[in-house]
Amino acid sequence: MFVTHSFQIPYDRNIYKELRTMQREAASVWNDIVREATSYYFACKKWVSKTEIQAIRKQTYNLHSQTVQAIADKYAANRETIRQLRKTDKKAKYPWRRKYYYCIPLKKASMDISTNTITIKKVDYGFSLSDLLTKKKKKNWNENLPLLMEGGKWGVCEKEPRGLSHGSGQTVKYLLNQPIR
Repeated sequence: MFVTHSFQIPYDRNIYKELRTMQREAASVWNDIVREATSYYFACKKWVSKTEIQAIRKQTYNLHSQTVQAIADKYAANRETIRQLRKTDKKAKYPWRRKYYYCIPLKKASMDISTNTITIKKVDYGFSLSDLLTKKKKKNWNENLPLLMEGGKWGVCEKEPRGLSHGSGQTVKYLLNQPIR
């Protein structure tokens, strides 16, 4: 089992402007993939493969290559899901709609995680881990999570494994979505 963390980014006009630019760039990747795959289908009567989509889109955007590949993977997964649905429901449509903003899929390779900061590659901003790992106040938590250093990696001591009684003191350590061993 993996625990993932969602971080609320501290408000700064420049950071939000940069993230909005990245969302627009991700949307243009999606729109180009949809347009090219659809035109390829109408010309050749078969769908372009996921690897061909990734090869065409390689190093043509101001996003990390892993992010572009994740968008191409999402398109291929959507297309496969619709193909399965069309066996029973002929009204199901392949992805066609133009997007203006797209949620940025950041893979681990597109981030630099150092001892105290998380930095998105191809962007000049980094965020302090201790600020991002503050527990949410709406759940009546007001303390910071303890950061643990083990084997050269930072981890967060947060959750007891299943099957242990409450308050046993044994915890599982996580680094974002990777367990620390």
